[in-house]
Amino acid sequence: KTGIAGTYGNLCSKCKLTKCIKNVLVNFIFEVNSYNNKNKKNIQLRDAANYLFEEKNDKIKGMRNIKLELRFDGAKYHGWQIQNNGITIESELNKHLSNLLGEEIQVIGASRTDSGVHALGNVAVFDTTNRMPAEKISYALNQRLPEDIRIQKSEEVPTDWHPRHCDSRKTYEYRIYRGEFPMPVKRLYSLFTYV
Repeated sequence: KTGIAGTYGNLCSKCKLTKCIKNVLVNFIFEVNSYNNKNKKNIQLRDAANYLFEEKNDKIKGMRNIKLELRFDGAKYHGWQIQNNGITIESELNKHLSNLLGEEIQVIGASRTDSGVHALGNVAVFDTTNRMPAEKISYALNQRLPEDIRIQKSEEVPTDWHPRHCDSRKTYEYRIYRGEFPMPVKRLYSLFTYV
């Protein structure tokens, strides 16, 4: 039983959607049959499924969904999404949340940003079994994050809440500084063009 259930322990931690249920069932049937053949057992699919779902429900019972509202200066980051070629907002959040909460955390953002782009109001969500009060996570996390990333609010939301599947909008702002000479303090936040 442990061999079968262990295979499906973290199956849908990223997508949290039911669209992959067909693949789950096909793989589950294959795994049970393989386990039976390898160990010369005759575990019925019903029994294996009951065992798996009991174990999964025990894990889910303690799971919480935490929403983060954040702002960041993206000048030194390679965008939101994890990249092999440099640090990103997502990688920083995952690293510092994992250290803070003592478990592997993977945030899901409402929207990705390109390299060098800033955000005044992005939203992310993550699952955790840690019992730290949700509203305190922002304070503790801001002590660990680089000063160019700040959490504005943290709160617990329903476990089926997802930042990409709710009503929202995105507004882009492009700043152009026109003058006779460039303005050094605006070089990271605007495009200079001569008058």
